[in-house]
Amino acid sequence: MKKRIFALLLSMVMFFALTACSAGSVASLSGAEEESAPKGGVPKAVLELSEEDEILLNGELKKGEYTNRYFGIRITVPEGGTLTRVNDEATESTQIISLAESYEKEENGLFFWAEIPGVDGYAAVIIKALEEDQVGMSEEELAQKDVEDIWEINSRFEVEGGPEVTTMTLAGEEHPASLNITQTESGEQKFACFFLPKGNFICLIDFSATGGGLEDLMACVERI
Repeated sequence: MKKRIFALLLSMVMFFALTACSAGSVASLSGAEEESAPKGGVPKAVLELSEEDEILLNGELKKGEYTNRYFGIRITVPEGGTLTRVNDEATESTQIISLAESYEKEENGLFFWAEIPGVDGYAAVIIKALEEDQVGMSEEELAQKDVEDIWEINSRFEVEGGPEVTTMTLAGEEHPASLNITQTESGEQKFACFFLPKGNFICLIDFSATGGGLEDLMACVERI
């Protein structure tokens, strides 16, 4: 359980790098967020969603399956696997909340966590609003920004190496992705992150696994 929580928090740190690290410091981050977010912490783009788009953007969570028709994706875990919504305290739930509620609760996005039998790893899906300066950026630009931010973090903490932008296949389609490969006691571990923007929002899909497990986790994602 501790390993799962640590991996989840690490995943969140990587995702928050996309929207935070380029600001340079905690103080500047807080100021930037206060300027871009209205009272209550809910981004303007979320408040202006139509009822129909809000339903599509929130998605549907059933046993072993999460479907998001706004982004046109579905993640399904095989029997024996787990798929839950989590919050920033790594508490799991099978109950879904709205994107607006997630910001009101200071979770700042919808987080979903999946594990499958026989694979030492996880898949994480995050639905959130883009920062104003990221609206209109391509998948490749978002991936490149993520890579640069993580290299900056690694340099700050004197960590060698980091991810690179590459092209990977997800749900039968080629996408730019951030890929990092490290060596651990368990063998080679791969981290891959995909960036799927649409309008003012983004769906981030993050995978981490040792050995050949990455491909097994990525096979859980399909286009609808």
